[in-house]
Amino acid sequence: MDAILNSVALLFTAFTVLYSLWYSEINGAKELKPGLHEENDDRIEQIKIILYTKVIPLLVFSILMLAIHFNTTYRSISNIHDYWFGNYYEYYTYDPIMATFMIIQLLFFLGFIRLLVTSFQLYSAKKNIIKEKTPQ
Repeated sequence: MDAILNSVALLFTAFTVLYSLWYSEINGAKELKPGLHEENDDRIEQIKIILYTKVIPLLVFSILMLAIHFNTTYRSISNIHDYWFGNYYEYYTYDPIMATFMIIQLLFFLGFIRLLVTSFQLYSAKKNIIKEKTPQ
């Protein structure tokens, strides 16, 4: 279990470093509004670049991390459920390594949700600029 925790912690560190490096660019792209007609093409292209080179790779990375360790997470949740609802108090031993693993998995899940919301916001911003660009 120590090796699993070490690998998950290392990958989570890489995930957070990449997300923090790209955070300002991602938020800046979400805030883009339609401008002059000539500028809209550049803004659409900028949103596409941020979406396809930063947000979606981080989203896929978090999905892969959750999927790879799904079995371990499920077993841990099952053990916790048995402990709380199954009168197995005398058989349960607290495992700090598993608790740390579960916290990291929870943080990956929250990162996944945040990136999913961000990708929808970027898509919506791109759509608004396209709608403003097309003559009515």
